[in-house]
Amino acid sequence: MEALHLILTLFVIGMSIFSLISYSSRRADSRASREQLLAKDKHHRLLTQEEQQLIAELDKADWQSTHQQVFYLKGEYLGHGLEGGEMHRTIGGVEVVLPFDALNHVTEDNLAEVVNTDGKKMLVVSLNDSFTLAGGKADQAAREVSNERWQQGAVGVLNDDSELPEEWQVKVLSSRQESLEERQLRYSPSWKIVTALLLAASLACLAWSNDDPLFWGIPALVFLALALWAYSRKRALPEPLKVNYVEGVLRKVNGFYLVGNMEAYVPPEWHESKLLTGQIERFEMRTDHQLMQVPRLGLTHKPKKPAAWVHHLVLGLTALVMLGLGLINFSSPKADLFYSWHWLMGTEATNYHSLAELKAKPPAVGDWVYLRGKARCWGRYGYSGSPCETLLFGAPEDLGPLPEASAAWRELLESQWFEKASLSSSEQLYLTMLAVQSGRHFDPSSLRTLTDPNKLVLLVERACASGCDYATQTLTELMDEDWSTLLEKARKGELEPVLLNSSRAAQVSRSLDNEADTEMRQLANQSWHQLEGKASLGQLLEVWPSPLYWPTETAASDYQSYLALKKMAGPEGQESIAVPAVVIANGERLVLDSGYYMDRPWPFLSGGLYLALSALLALCQLLLAWRGARRQG
Repeated sequence: MEALHLILTLFVIGMSIFSLISYSSRRADSRASREQLLAKDKHHRLLTQEEQQLIAELDKADWQSTHQQVFYLKGEYLGHGLEGGEMHRTIGGVEVVLPFDALNHVTEDNLAEVVNTDGKKMLVVSLNDSFTLAGGKADQAAREVSNERWQQGAVGVLNDDSELPEEWQVKVLSSRQESLEERQLRYSPSWKIVTALLLAASLACLAWSNDDPLFWGIPALVFLALALWAYSRKRALPEPLKVNYVEGVLRKVNGFYLVGNMEAYVPPEWHESKLLTGQIERFEMRTDHQLMQVPRLGLTHKPKKPAAWVHHLVLGLTALVMLGLGLINFSSPKADLFYSWHWLMGTEATNYHSLAELKAKPPAVGDWVYLRGKARCWGRYGYSGSPCETLLFGAPEDLGPLPEASAAWRELLESQWFEKASLSSSEQLYLTMLAVQSGRHFDPSSLRTLTDPNKLVLLVERACASGCDYATQTLTELMDEDWSTLLEKARKGELEPVLLNSSRAAQVSRSLDNEADTEMRQLANQSWHQLEGKASLGQLLEVWPSPLYWPTETAASDYQSYLALKKMAGPEGQESIAVPAVVIANGERLVLDSGYYMDRPWPFLSGGLYLALSALLALCQLLLAWRGARRQG
């Protein structure tokens, strides 16, 4: 699929480049032909005074002045240009300006008189012995008179000129006003784009008004009123035109249809072979030159009825987009709708004081409940001060006992091994002088004392059955003794308190935590696995915003996480809650939203009204669009 898309893209790019190159090449050839004409051919006469005056009256969009020399130009007529751009007309390969109605006098093989201009084109002053500037101006004046009579529906020959060939004559036999049905077929109903924009602006202000009802609520009402006004306005039917019953010859010149010498618009569904007979026919033509009827062939112009349902589609899609934006951006669209419904209905909350009541009559989605009782945070990890994402409601006070850590590890991790060093003035002076000699800064407050190295060494040995390499290495480096020597001295109580800076003290504490991680992680995992099996003793809740917060930082270390699980499983882990909320989902977990207050209804009413209006408008307008499209076929 991607390869096909690439091939099509390259094809379109290639064709565009080819068209541009061909267009540029034709323009270059046209300039070269003009230069060759001026260089090799000799002019055969000069412009007359009358021709100069007539040229001065012409519209000079691409040129300002002309030369006096008149040249002959022979050759085929060709028109070319880029789509949506200027049409370039050439005779014999030279780009020309065809003034007045000179285009109607073009044939397959042309002989023209031209003069050079200060632009890139040459001006035609006569063509094929049938067009001159004077004749073109006279024809234009006659056409203006004929057009005025045509618009009025004046009966008779429009261009009363006996010198005109018969096939150029147009005779109006009668005239009538355009019927209401014909006017309706020309009617183009509005797509209501302005209404859609005003509707979107009103809904957006409504959504923002939950924070400041007055500031955003007033613009929401104004935009809604304007949207209703724009929706109720109907585009007026076009002014009625004259429909003239005419007699003339329908012909085709250079791709354009003419009745007599008057342009005509032929419906594309009519077959050209049956129309172009070269004989005088009778037609019904509107004054905008649209052919309406050909009685001989029984043809009647019946344009496709405009789609009057498109504005319903535009408004329905706009409402659908706004509904989607609301569902994506609102924190809890369901809660907005549920709260709005209960507030409007004046519903009383269903009270639940215990797990037994909750199990006896489980609430349904959308119910307004008031939950009171004991609950605890429920989860493997949590951070101090952060809300508990999941609660366990109504479980027994004590969910233990949980696996216990060894006494050695508990004492090792819970003991305070360091104290802030207390130095005499002479000791501080001595250490300051040493720091100055070594070029370092000395801060007495950063010093710590390892108060009981004997106990620390013995606990490390006892706690680590398989050896604690990191902790033993840190202690041997700190005390400058091998481990066996340290153990021997510790058993005899010969190790003295050690003075060290805060970074070394932190390194010792870190080494103890790292050594404990493996065992404490396993212990915490066993504890959590045991607790997970007891979740069925209560009801799992997800409440937003949560009424409970994690009391301690449980993710700093695995031992702290284990301690938090022990506290969570015990009586001290439970707290009283009182949660008025709507039920968002039920099942294994009961999902509640308690983010709004019934005595302050606008924050949820604005959201509920936004969603309800968007959904209702989308449904109604899309149904109307479907119904209209189906009726139109």
